[in-house]
Amino acid sequence: MINSIKPSTDQPILDHSHNHSKYLLAVMLVGAILLTMTWVAGYITKSAVDVRLSEFFNRQANQIANTYYNKIHTQVTIIEGVRGLWNSSNNFTSQRFTSYLSSLDFSNLDNGGASSYFYIPAVKHEDISKFEKKIQQEPTISSVYQNFAINPASDIPVHYPATYTYPLEGREKSIGLDFGTFPERLDAITYAKESGKLATTKAVILQTTGRPGFFFILPLYYNAQSLDLPSDRDQQFAGVVGAAFRSRSAFEQIFGGSDPYPYLDFQIYQGEASTPDRLLHDHDGNFEDLHPRYSTTRVVRYQGQTWTINVQSKPSFTLRDSEQNLPYIVFISGILATLILIITSLVGYFRHLRNEKSGHNA
Repeated sequence: MINSIKPSTDQPILDHSHNHSKYLLAVMLVGAILLTMTWVAGYITKSAVDVRLSEFFNRQANQIANTYYNKIHTQVTIIEGVRGLWNSSNNFTSQRFTSYLSSLDFSNLDNGGASSYFYIPAVKHEDISKFEKKIQQEPTISSVYQNFAINPASDIPVHYPATYTYPLEGREKSIGLDFGTFPERLDAITYAKESGKLATTKAVILQTTGRPGFFFILPLYYNAQSLDLPSDRDQQFAGVVGAAFRSRSAFEQIFGGSDPYPYLDFQIYQGEASTPDRLLHDHDGNFEDLHPRYSTTRVVRYQGQTWTINVQSKPSFTLRDSEQNLPYIVFISGILATLILIITSLVGYFRHLRNEKSGHNA
């Protein structure tokens, strides 16, 4: 007997769960890759912005140092002009001194913050009376010289009285003031005498204002052609000419009345040591950040003198908003694009799954 086999009417149901898992895994993998690429792109962009900001900071620091160097050069050039006048004059008087300086166009010279210029001769102690009478009898543009006297009284072997000053107005009480009785000023005069070079002082209290200031000084010699040995410079030394600076107003003129660097703080020190006693200028004395994002040091050298400039960034130091925010734009854009892709893919996946189930039920 032959058994007959009846064909089944049931259709096999295909299992797509494995394919669905692969699809979801692929979507997640692509999303992870896109997020990783977004992070990498954002990191690279942030690094590029940081490099640009660092370069900008260093350019600003260089600009500060160059500005200060240029003002130093301007000042020394003016003082050298006064020294040249002294060298060429057989009879150096207050009138000649004042006429020369008043003839200069300081608007074009950009005098760089000097409050005044001065002439200080070397006067031996035994010659005080003779020297005072000479100045008192000299033709002058001001009656202040008629009562000229070296002060304060002292027994030092050589005196260095401030004899001529320009401009004189407001500085009358500095006339006759003996720089030899002030250690910091005497040190600068001695250095100028012995080296034949520019000398500067650290911050000192000015007698005219009672506030901090400092000095640039150049030496004068009777015979400038024979100064090879220190003993020659000592014998030929005649005094100094120089410039006085009132610290606050000087640096306002040097760097501009309206603050050109509101996002930076910097300090200028006389010499190579960044110590409080050497501080000439603190750009923002009310600001202090022990851990600034950027900091650097610039050393300015001119004719044997050294100044140290320490520059720090403030929290407000940034690039333009469009550049500063670029890494965040890259991050947010990448994340949004990834989310849109994942959501779109999942919506399509679930729609396809729903359609598949509907077709099977039918």
